[in-house]
Amino acid sequence: MTRPKHRSTNLTHEQKRLICLHSRQFPKTTQAQLGQWAKEQFKLDYVPSQAAMSYMLKKRLQFELISGEGRDQKKLRTVKCPEVDSALANWFLYCQARQLKLPGDLVRHKARVFYELLSPQLRSSVTTAPPQFSNGWMHSFMGRHGFSLGGGKGSKGGRGSRADGKDSDGRPRFAAETSVISTLEHLKLAVNGVPPENVYWLHETRLFYCMSPDRQDVPPGYHPEKKLTMLLSVNADGSDRLNPFLVGPHPIPPDPTTTDEERKFQFACNSKAWVPPTMLRDWLMALDWRMRVSNRQIVLIIDSVAAVSVQKVKLSNVKVHYVERNHAGELCMRSLEMGIVAAVKRRYRHHFLDNALDQREEGELDIFDVPLQKVIEWVASGWQQIPRSRIMASFAQTGVPVMSENGNEITSDNRADDRLDAQIQLLLKRLKPMSPLRLIEVVAPSAERACDEDLTDADFADSALHATQGSTGMAVRPEDVLRHTQTVQAEASLENSSDGSASFDPQELSAPRRNTNSFASASDFPGFDQGYPGVGKTSLMNQYVNQKFSNQYKATIGADFLTKEIMLDDKLVTMQIWDTAGQERFQSLGVAFYRGADACVLVYDITNPKSFEKLDTWRDEFLAQAGPRDPDAFPFIVLGNKVDKESERRVQKEKAQEWCRAKNVQQPIQHFETSAKEATSVEEAFQTIASSALQKGQEDDIYVPETIDLSGTSSKRESSSCC
Repeated sequence: MTRPKHRSTNLTHEQKRLICLHSRQFPKTTQAQLGQWAKEQFKLDYVPSQAAMSYMLKKRLQFELISGEGRDQKKLRTVKCPEVDSALANWFLYCQARQLKLPGDLVRHKARVFYELLSPQLRSSVTTAPPQFSNGWMHSFMGRHGFSLGGGKGSKGGRGSRADGKDSDGRPRFAAETSVISTLEHLKLAVNGVPPENVYWLHETRLFYCMSPDRQDVPPGYHPEKKLTMLLSVNADGSDRLNPFLVGPHPIPPDPTTTDEERKFQFACNSKAWVPPTMLRDWLMALDWRMRVSNRQIVLIIDSVAAVSVQKVKLSNVKVHYVERNHAGELCMRSLEMGIVAAVKRRYRHHFLDNALDQREEGELDIFDVPLQKVIEWVASGWQQIPRSRIMASFAQTGVPVMSENGNEITSDNRADDRLDAQIQLLLKRLKPMSPLRLIEVVAPSAERACDEDLTDADFADSALHATQGSTGMAVRPEDVLRHTQTVQAEASLENSSDGSASFDPQELSAPRRNTNSFASASDFPGFDQGYPGVGKTSLMNQYVNQKFSNQYKATIGADFLTKEIMLDDKLVTMQIWDTAGQERFQSLGVAFYRGADACVLVYDITNPKSFEKLDTWRDEFLAQAGPRDPDAFPFIVLGNKVDKESERRVQKEKAQEWCRAKNVQQPIQHFETSAKEATSVEEAFQTIASSALQKGQEDDIYVPETIDLSGTSSKRESSSCC
């Protein structure tokens, strides 16, 4: 008589989640060792197979992000046709957000419509046995997404308030754990008692990435097909900028040199470049998982998001507040939009217009056509380059209690944006449009504010076919994963222990909440890179910031800049390094760029004596136009570049050092010989000038220039426009 085969019990989703977290904690663990660990940890009667471990790790993201109510289940709910399910869910939420009552017959009809639209792209196993979309399917679909039907005419589903779908004031009914902000008082109540590092803001906006600066090409109601929808999120103290979520009109080619985790953005595409509600839901769940692992409770303010989700999403560590989509709600968030979003767009327009000028010089016909891949790179880099003080000051203006480390009020340093505006106006002047737009119309056109799309069934079907590319920006520090894994393992051990003893002590494993402000204070300062044309100023800057070098020479037009954050004396310092053009025709722009600078780097070429002889001219011109309070104490540094060409040297090191001593006998100017190509002494030189500038900033009063009125109401700003 054969012995009956013992049937093993499947693992729960919570156990699978712990296995995935353990694998993250110990990445060198083999799948066989992982199975043995699971047997001992969960007191199983068997060792899970290697195939089971492989399956779990392939679906790691599903198990790690699984909601709390599904962790005790043992099987994932599979959907026969996920594309139809996604299209229908997005259509349902789209209608619900517009207060449309949906009878059950209409939902089933739409499911059949989406199936017909998507059937050419579906698997043969689905099309050979089409789903029937019965009442049972309807019940499963509604339960899977947490939907409820409205009580419209002909509807058979729902009674009373459940079928209404709206509050007494006619607004869509939000989940119980959310609230609506329509005044500044509502905002203050929402963030009351919450540390600034735990107050996050999510904003949706658009970018017409090929928009001409000529008014003749931008008629009223201009809504081009080449547009990018951007979801931007950051916390109030600027310490955590989530990777931007970008939705474009078509796919971008994959980059084989980088992984999804290394990309500084998340990208999706559909024909209308809109954000589907289910995509926003997945983003919220990923954010909640990150905060759960980091042991943080945050407040998320969702502003101007067209894909407002009114279904109940259970989030354990994220408290959601929606900003009312009316004039009052817009006024509450205006300082954030004009301070942070406009800063991103300003940096993009600078790249865009500079590229257009290059295209015209190369003889291209459509000079404003930019590949989407390059657009995304410019947006992602611009997002990272916003000064932290700008973010903190924007939140402070809305009433969020953001203070500096010494308890003083935050003051926004707008010098970088002032210089960018001057550079944009210079580029516009060189492009010579027939009827140029005003500066505010170029930087942040009002038409780019997020607005609702009139979507068709084909648009919903199209959005269901494209997967996302890039990282969601929810990366978690390894130590947070370690602590979270140990904590949940301790809880699991306590629950699984039959004799009441525990192998872990939760009190010993619990760690204090992560402090994102571990440094003493943050500082932003601009420095300038000056010198004769062709000495390698741009190459030095790129080597220091991006660790890249290019042999291709491209003359700087006017000025360009890069940003880098470094730690100096336990302070987070944001360096804004401006690269000025060496040609004489651009020297008249000095006043616009130099005023308020904290340091200056003078560069010469050791193979070009004329570049060294011009150092006096560059230094004197800088001091005259920058107007520092104490010219003798102003931080300068001299770099002799291209030491990799030692055989061609024509400027001796001793001669340069003597020049530095002659300019300031008491405290000679520091001198370095560098190579942008081989990265020789580049890091040391910029660290030195950063330390000098930081010391000067502590001794002097902070210079705050006049801000630029982006509302378009300042007649003085308009009259001074060079366009």
